[in-house]
Amino acid sequence: MRRYALEIPISAEVETWLNEVRYFAGNIPFILIGNKLDLIETIGRVIDKQQAEEFARRKNSIYIETSAKTGKNVDDAFIEFTRLIINSVEAK
Repeated sequence: MRRYALEIPISAEVETWLNEVRYFAGNIPFILIGNKLDLIETIGRVIDKQQAEEFARRKNSIYIETSAKTGKNVDDAFIEFTRLIINSVEAK
């Protein structure tokens, strides 16, 4: 899992980090998590959700938005990550 704050755009740092992970660990399950979903109502959306989903798709990953403050989608992120790990193990 890789988390970033929704109030800032997906940076080159995220892409570099993911490329390094994939280089050393192969095609392991990966979820890009946009956190601080609760701030969207206050500050507005900085990154387009479709853009983030497309970025994740290009990287053979999935994208989920969460709020640690409210707990929204946090359980879903862990459930999805667990599902990806199980599917990865079963495929081997």
